[in-house]
Amino acid sequence: MNAMWQARHGLPPDLFPEGIPVYSGHYHLPHTVPGTTIMYVGSQYQVNHGEAGERKRLLVLDAEQGWRVVEEGL
Repeated sequence: MNAMWQARHGLPPDLFPEGIPVYSGHYHLPHTVPGTTIMYVGSQYQVNHGEAGERKRLLVLDAEQGWRVVEEGL
C-alpha cells in the first residue's frame, strides 16, 4: 500500500484475466504486481507526511489500444 505497509489480504492475482490490463487507484504508491498486468496507479501528489519523498506519476490510457498506457509522467 506504501513503502512501509503491504496488503496481507485480498484477491489472488490469478483471479484476473491474463493479458488484460487491470488498473486500481486506491493505493497511493504506484506499482505493478510482479508477473501480472495489475497496476496500482497511485496518487498524483503527496497526500500525507508518510509519503514524503515518494515518486508519483500520472498515466494516460488509450481506449482504442485496449486501455494500454500510452504516456507516463513521473
